[in-house]
Amino acid sequence: MFVATFFCGITLWATNASGAGTSAGTVIGNNALLVYTMQGIGRILESNRITFVVDDKVSFVLVAGNVANVAITAGGKGAMTYTLTNTGNAAHDFTLSAMVAGIPTLIPSAGPSFYADAAGATPLPNDRAAGGVPFIGNLSPDSAKTFHLFITAPVQLANGQSIAYLITAEAYQPVTLGQEKSPVKSSSMAAVHATMDKNLHPLTRFVVLADGHGNGGDADRDGKYALIAKDGAATLGFVALSTAVSVVKTAVVTDTLGGTLPMTGSTIRYTLGVAADGAGSALGVVVTDPIPLDTTYTAGTLTLNGKGLSDAADGDGGDVGGTTPGVVTVLLGNIPAASPVQTIRFEVKIK
Repeated sequence: MFVATFFCGITLWATNASGAGTSAGTVIGNNALLVYTMQGIGRILESNRITFVVDDKVSFVLVAGNVANVAITAGGKGAMTYTLTNTGNAAHDFTLSAMVAGIPTLIPSAGPSFYADAAGATPLPNDRAAGGVPFIGNLSPDSAKTFHLFITAPVQLANGQSIAYLITAEAYQPVTLGQEKSPVKSSSMAAVHATMDKNLHPLTRFVVLADGHGNGGDADRDGKYALIAKDGAATLGFVALSTAVSVVKTAVVTDTLGGTLPMTGSTIRYTLGVAADGAGSALGVVVTDPIPLDTTYTAGTLTLNGKGLSDAADGDGGDVGGTTPGVVTVLLGNIPAASPVQTIRFEVKIK
């Protein structure tokens, strides 16, 4: 008579796990063990081993760091911030592109250009084989890279002009960008692997597109992530803050007979109104007004907003002839667009 006791066990093994999941290329194998006793003798029987390689899961996210339009002034630089995170299980390269979204009213004098730092001193490298576009190379799983998009505004700028950009990151096979050989897009490799059967090629490392879509029109599982705003709330870009400064000059004549005729001995009171309109501030505003020929300045008549200014070049910001001979000079400094009109007055007498 035959009597046996059976025990069944399974052995699994794998390596290289990370926060993004088991690393691509990891070999996973398993086999079953049959432990039993027959006629008082312990025996072990091992099954055939099943082994396969973990595929390359291409997954990444692009996030905008700005929550509102970036203000830019005439001739100045502005930058938008983005962060690219590799949420897949293998290192990858990523190209970056910027396309104008909508109809812009601000045309940059330079840019857009991608930089690795917020100061705009270190540009991202470009890849000739991928069309000269900038790229981030060899971004590891669970790693993130912050970069910045810079533009330079023209010197002539109207308040409220704007431009927005669609930013797209595209995944490439690791360490192919920047090399002499032609780079391989992850989407191209995935298309090739899609025609293969994993059951027939268990030790082949396949490429599987698992990326989601941004809010810029790209699709799920296309190896791209397009972004036009933070969380899709609104289109974000650059908006001009420009201040238009105006000065209006008027004159009132008083003659010695009590009338308003400009004759010998008549007094002319000049009034200059300086205003800023738009947004931001006009910086370092200086008003100069030469004393007319055939007139003499009436000492002690220079005022700013009703407050007397000394005629000498001292700390009150106004002078007559001190900064420039024969010229009234008033330093107004920075004038915010919301400021009231700055009023300057002085008097001269016709010789």
